[in-house]
Amino acid sequence: MSYAIDESLQIGKILKKIDLIFSEHLKDNILKISNKMAPHADVCINLTGHELGRIKSALRDYLTLRIANIVDNHPAALSIKNFKKINLEKLRNIPEINRILEARNNWIGHINPRYIGPATIDDLYSDNIVCLLETLLMLISTDAITES
Repeated sequence: MSYAIDESLQIGKILKKIDLIFSEHLKDNILKISNKMAPHADVCINLTGHELGRIKSALRDYLTLRIANIVDNHPAALSIKNFKKINLEKLRNIPEINRILEARNNWIGHINPRYIGPATIDDLYSDNIVCLLETLLMLISTDAITES
């Protein structure tokens, strides 16, 4: 579980950086993009805007599924539900967690396999989510909470 939490934090940092680079690309190339002339416009890291967008979408999807799985209450899920002193229902009431779970539920079984729903990078790497994941990681790594 600590691996999943740590990985979510690391992917979130990467996603945040890529989002900033992509935002700069959009700002600098908005006219080319709106005229459908930007698929080959280079971004600072020698990727096309199209490639960077695909990476950003894949990371967003991955992080959405990873965070949702950490707080999943399904009996078969490998989540924090089995840890003592963790009230999973209270965690699921955090607005960002709620939106991430909604996005995951919209994504699974949707006709468009890239549809992710309302999860945004702001939700996925919000201060609340980062604080929650860092706290959980610290509690698990120091054995302050253990599986029942």
